[in-house]
Amino acid sequence: MVADNVFHQIGLDYVGSVGLCVDGGRCRIRGNEIRGVPYVGIAAGGKNGRIENNVVREYMQDGEDGGAYYVYGKTRNYLVRGNAAYGPPGRAMAHAYYTDEFSADHRIEGNLAVNARWPLHTHISSGHRIVNNVFVDRGPSKITLTRSHGMRFERNIICAGGSITIHMRPDGISAMPNNIFFCRRGTLRVGWLAKQEYHTLKTEAFPLRDGSILADPLFTDASRGEYSFKRRSPAHDLGIRPIGVSPQITN
Repeated sequence: MVADNVFHQIGLDYVGSVGLCVDGGRCRIRGNEIRGVPYVGIAAGGKNGRIENNVVREYMQDGEDGGAYYVYGKTRNYLVRGNAAYGPPGRAMAHAYYTDEFSADHRIEGNLAVNARWPLHTHISSGHRIVNNVFVDRGPSKITLTRSHGMRFERNIICAGGSITIHMRPDGISAMPNNIFFCRRGTLRVGWLAKQEYHTLKTEAFPLRDGSILADPLFTDASRGEYSFKRRSPAHDLGIRPIGVSPQITN
């Protein structure tokens, strides 16, 4: 258990430094704040772990191919819930929530990503449940399910100032009930990936299904970090719950 700590301004000499890294069975990372890190905020491995109610900001200031929360290869059954990632990150190839090679059966639920540009990335992963998260960007937003399959994408809100592009192979998402997508400008697109490759074969309009819609989620006051819903919000009818991230935590 690693709980209720503040890690900040690390990696001044070693720019590959991670804010917090754990590995093994049943690890618990809870209630920590990490800010000012050159690479990954929280990295975790092993099985049956929990990453809950943490805050990461000012991440990926120097490194590439990492994120605020990184669950690395061959992990199983992690619960990533109630966390917040505040961007923008320092590097273009940075993600808010990232699961890597041969990870499987994680539950990513009730998390917030604000101005992350790339809120979710899975790489050679399978069987995750991605449930009731809120990803908000002032500009365009990108989600990538690279060489991944069998994801259940359920009751999430993806809201961007520009286009939203989801890169995945045809079997990347097995079901996508009751999500809300909203582009203030631009379009909602899918970039179809080759099954075992990384290049995009074709980009087209994203095929909404399973009750997912394109609509304004009508947040109460996103400018103040309040991501509950107004009375007229379509989120109520779709069963999307307000996330349990404190509105006092702002970027």
